[in-house]
Amino acid sequence: MRDLRLLFWLRWRQFREDAVYWLRTVGYEPGNHSLSQRLYVVYLILIGLFWLGSMLSWGYDQASLWGRLLTREALDSWLLALPWAVLVLQVGAVAFALRSTPLKLSFADIAYVAGSPVDRAAPVIFGYLRQVMLRLIVLGALAALVGVLLVAPVNAAGRAAAGLRGFIAAAPLVVLTWALAWVLGLLRLMVPRIRELRYVWLLPLLLLAIAYVLPDVALWPGRVLLLVIYGQPQGWLPLLLITGGALALVALLFRLGDRINMIHATDESIVYARIKALGLMAWRDPRLQLRIYGQTARARRRAWLRLPHAYGFAGLAARAALTFARHPLMLFTTALWGAAMTYVAVIIITNQLPVQLWLGWLLVAGFVPPIGLLYVFRADLEERFLRQFVLMDHLRLLAADALLPLAALILGALSAWLLQGFPAEISIIGVVFIVLLSLLLALSGAAALSNRRVLLARVLITAFSFGAVVVAGNSLGLMAALVAAGFISLLLAGVVAGEG
Repeated sequence: MRDLRLLFWLRWRQFREDAVYWLRTVGYEPGNHSLSQRLYVVYLILIGLFWLGSMLSWGYDQASLWGRLLTREALDSWLLALPWAVLVLQVGAVAFALRSTPLKLSFADIAYVAGSPVDRAAPVIFGYLRQVMLRLIVLGALAALVGVLLVAPVNAAGRAAAGLRGFIAAAPLVVLTWALAWVLGLLRLMVPRIRELRYVWLLPLLLLAIAYVLPDVALWPGRVLLLVIYGQPQGWLPLLLITGGALALVALLFRLGDRINMIHATDESIVYARIKALGLMAWRDPRLQLRIYGQTARARRRAWLRLPHAYGFAGLAARAALTFARHPLMLFTTALWGAAMTYVAVIIITNQLPVQLWLGWLLVAGFVPPIGLLYVFRADLEERFLRQFVLMDHLRLLAADALLPLAALILGALSAWLLQGFPAEISIIGVVFIVLLSLLLALSGAAALSNRRVLLARVLITAFSFGAVVVAGNSLGLMAALVAAGFISLLLAGVVAGEG
């Protein structure tokens, strides 16, 4: 208990420093102890509570609205998908814990905790409790909204009670899932052999195959959640068993905490500590996080393949191809992004959903474009010293750098589109749209990179270009949308070419 009190005091001081840091970003002056500054802090807290309450109320209203619009077929699809979603979440939590231990230490923890005689179970207890509380708030609220959504079509008067039952049922599932993940993650710090097995984190994926063959074995946690949401009596006993198992795993976790090797914990926490030390910059510029992860990954493996003997445009294209050959995950995520965005667009169009969803789709395209699409092109523009020796404009440089990821984006989008089984004439029009919109996305991002405020410029350019295509399609028809997409692509191509 003495060690827990000491660590609690350290965590409290760290929380106060973090709170002051984030308050400074909204105008708080920590050196000013006047009454106005104290009232300003109270004002910020009240604003935050008001925003939180407003978001919860808005989420409840939206879940109720969409629940009333669900057809019988759509409700059946939700009931089948929810147990799978729970299983995927559990598999992901365990896989991430096996790949890298969940006990993460900041530089302050490495300095004051890792090398101190504090009981090693103390940081494990605080780390687990902090993580599970955050997961419980987020996932519990999400389970409550899902409960409202699923009960609204069959019992509109019981929506609020269903949301409460969803939150209650999610709590032991969250505790159980992350307790199991932490127990397996701590084994990496106790048995060095596990850290040498690079692909051990893939073992939890076998549960997905087991669920496909034996669904009653692997999908029961999600089914218990459904039973509790609908208030079925047979769901409460399994929930009590889950609660008992979760508490037993938590006790085992705290028991194993004093056997970990803090040297291994420090070694696996370096990336986390570097990102945490960035503070606000880690969120304002996500590329810094990607760069840190990339440096860590490259330091652990030797470079393979060599740059072929090529010059001019062919040389730049070969160098970009070599980059993606060494980082194939970028091409995969780009193709996956294209498939997901295409699938969502098809759902919005075929179901004639409200325009707010189109706005959300545009915001995702502007704020969260595929990382690999302009990865090499962005690196070329940032290396200003080397860029001056590349005697070609930005448009040709973009063509050389983004050829492979653009092809991956188009292939991913085409796979999601062609699997819909539309008639031939509609499929052909969709293929043309996908090619033009993919090109438009690349040109929008390239045009924004020349602006000092890259994120704002990318959002505005993407919203303008894609928004014009959507407006033209809704007002004048598909051919007008194709013409608008082609015209805006030519316009942005001219802008990008003129910047070089």
